[in-house]
Amino acid sequence: MDDRERDEILWRLDERTERMDARVERIDGRVESQDEVIDDLDQRVTRNTTVLAGITFGFSSFIVAVLGKIHAIFHFK
Repeated sequence: MDDRERDEILWRLDERTERMDARVERIDGRVESQDEVIDDLDQRVTRNTTVLAGITFGFSSFIVAVLGKIHAIFHFK
């Protein structure tokens, strides 16, 4: 193997390495954007869960109050 062949092989390896580096950078960018989307969805789920818990509590309190009034009406002495 002479110097020319060796230089050509090294040049091809360098080209491949640069392409791989560019691909890794693109993948890293996608991972970061996916992490942002996941964090946003996690915040939405937490907020919606809190709202749902509040609505459920309010609705159940209303039902208990109505049932209490009905019980008081029918069992009034």
